[in-house]
Amino acid sequence: MPTDEPLSKSDRSKLESLGRSLLSPGPKPVPKNWIMRWSNMQRVADKRRRHLIHCDGEWDQGQEAEDRQVLRHQVQAHVLPLQPKGADS
Repeated sequence: MPTDEPLSKSDRSKLESLGRSLLSPGPKPVPKNWIMRWSNMQRVADKRRRHLIHCDGEWDQGQEAEDRQVLRHQVQAHVLPLQPKGADS
């Protein structure tokens, strides 16, 4: 049903996008270097996670050492904190 009417701007853009989709060869394969880059990003994230876990463990050990040192000073000064009644029961 041909007409002599000019195409509107939206009709022209729809027609152009249809032409581009028909002329495109299809979905492009994922490049190999992207797969390598993805695995490298996973390794970096794993290294960061292990570093955080290691730092957290060091922090816990530091806290325990500090608690022992405070307790040692309290024992030497004969000042011990009172435990609430029934705390160890």
